[in-house]
Amino acid sequence: MTFVHQPLIDLLDKAAEDRSLGKGELAALVDLSPDALYSLRAGRQPGLDICLRIARGLKLPPDYVLFLAGYITEDELDLPSDIPPELLPTINKLQQLKGSPFFDTAVDLMESAVDKIMALFRLAA
Repeated sequence: MTFVHQPLIDLLDKAAEDRSLGKGELAALVDLSPDALYSLRAGRQPGLDICLRIARGLKLPPDYVLFLAGYITEDELDLPSDIPPELLPTINKLQQLKGSPFFDTAVDLMESAVDKIMALFRLAA
């Protein structure tokens, strides 16, 4: 039985294209053999370990890759599925920092900046 989950293949193709990588280089980036990548394209469903390697190599939230591979539904996804892929590495970093003093300070600074910008808009109106 073949699997071929096109969103995951598209993600890998886009990652290779954006980074100007050949198939071997992409395989190395996601810590897989070229044969393993070929078998994904040929219809083999990736195991959870392969999904996690892809997420780690591309610096994406694991949930997103698991969603693309069909392991979790959109309802179970911790992120909206329509987020532009180029924002996912940043979101992943923010999720890793969540709860740390740095994250809390950064959120406070952003909220303060938004308040100041809104005050400037009110003055200009």
